Amino acid sequence: MPSNSEHQREFVSLITQHQASLRAYIISLMPGQPGVADVLQETNIILWEKRSRFKAGSNFIAWAFAIARYETLNFSRKAQR
Repeated sequence: MPSNSEHQREFVSLITQHQASLRAYIISLMPGQPGVADVLQETNIILWEKRSRFKAGSNFIAWAFAIARYETLNFSRKAQR
């Protein structure tokens, strides 16, 4: 079983490796709208906060995309107010 610091290192590597894909996915959900960088940043924060729930070897990008989708919806709701 990997130590906590090894798990964190692997997690940071996954987040870094998939930043471009996450950004492209968020852009596809909000084409032409401002706020992509804000949603990406918020998504990264949530991913980090929930890192203990991620199981190594599972599909990181699918998990990250689901969180990005909810953060995009959240951003849109806040913008409508």
